[in-house]
Amino acid sequence: MAPSWRVLFLVFVLSQPLWLISQNRENAPLLELAKKPLGVVDKKIDGWTLSLDGQWIQGKSTLAIRANARDQEAYESKDAQLGMDNIERLELREAFWGEHRIFCLAKFIREGEYRYKQRQSGWNEWTDAWFCLIDPADITEIARINDTLYHKVEVRLLDAGWLHHTKTGDFKEALEARARPNPNFERTLTVYLKYNADRSLVRFHMVSLHPVFGQAEGVRRDLSINGRSILGSDELFQICHYECPSELFRQILPLK
Repeated sequence: MAPSWRVLFLVFVLSQPLWLISQNRENAPLLELAKKPLGVVDKKIDGWTLSLDGQWIQGKSTLAIRANARDQEAYESKDAQLGMDNIERLELREAFWGEHRIFCLAKFIREGEYRYKQRQSGWNEWTDAWFCLIDPADITEIARINDTLYHKVEVRLLDAGWLHHTKTGDFKEALEARARPNPNFERTLTVYLKYNADRSLVRFHMVSLHPVFGQAEGVRRDLSINGRSILGSDELFQICHYECPSELFRQILPLK
């Protein structure tokens, strides 16, 4: 009687060298984030937004929503007070991925929503953190900026994403559990920069974009005009930007 296929398969397996049927179990390196930041910016940040009627609206660490400047009711809601975007804290930390030294740039924002949206009651507010991992060699273009011209710099990323409901004290543990550095990561970080006349202040904005689909990340909400996102375009600075003392900003990105 002819041997069954199970017997033939067992004979085949047992006849193969062990290395042919073994698996490569080499572990990927784990990311280790420094306990303390290299630099922090959490004060003296102003947000500036051009209103629908052409007035610049200033917000403390907040890019105000776009409405008519005299429409006070539009700016009074809980959601409007969080703005189109806001910054509670920016920080830069050193990280190690195997033998590679990299940087982690993190932005903490205030977020909130109504528990009962139709009645607009039960408002809850929390902190989200957006992070990106950067090879130090990829921010050299920013480090060379020493004029008062407008600059738009594309920075290659190794990883990026949201850590929802994450405070600064929880950031290290949450990031190490989430981050997966990848040299082929698709998203980039677009950084807009411009010194004022005496270079004491710097205007800036940062947003992560997918090279094909757009899909802005790192901001509270997209900024659209007539249904078209302007995040990533040169129009952005004509509508909104943050501003802070240059000496503070240099703590997170190396401007001259």
